[in-house]
Amino acid sequence: MNNALSRVGPQLATALIFIVANSIFFSTLGDLAPDLDTSSEAVRSRFSPLNAPADGTDLELVAASADASNDAFRAGMLLAAGLLAGGAVVSAAGVRNPPRAHDGDRVAVPVAVNIPNCAPLDVDCLPDEGAGSSAAA
Repeated sequence: MNNALSRVGPQLATALIFIVANSIFFSTLGDLAPDLDTSSEAVRSRFSPLNAPADGTDLELVAASADASNDAFRAGMLLAAGLLAGGAVVSAAGVRNPPRAHDGDRVAVPVAVNIPNCAPLDVDCLPDEGAGSSAAA
């Protein structure tokens, strides 16, 4: 479970931030320019968050797009900070180190095996599997 979350978590967080930023951008752009239909494909291809509109766009729409981009950026950064803080809280509350052995406890220590200098792929030169691999009991 932990491995799966660690692999897909960043991508899901990035997608969530993108969705929120886009939503805030077009919502704010619609509020600042009420005559603009932000649900139309033409408007969405002409205006995008954090990018300047195409040349020849009305200056009022350029200013509205810049303000909407600022709002979208702030919302994305607040969400990212919230996700980081949430991850820190979960880590602080949920991650536990395994108990350590006390001085009086016996701990199995791996024993070094003396491997002779063998020619490459010479398996007869290697020691038996059981030789020298016993751990302290």
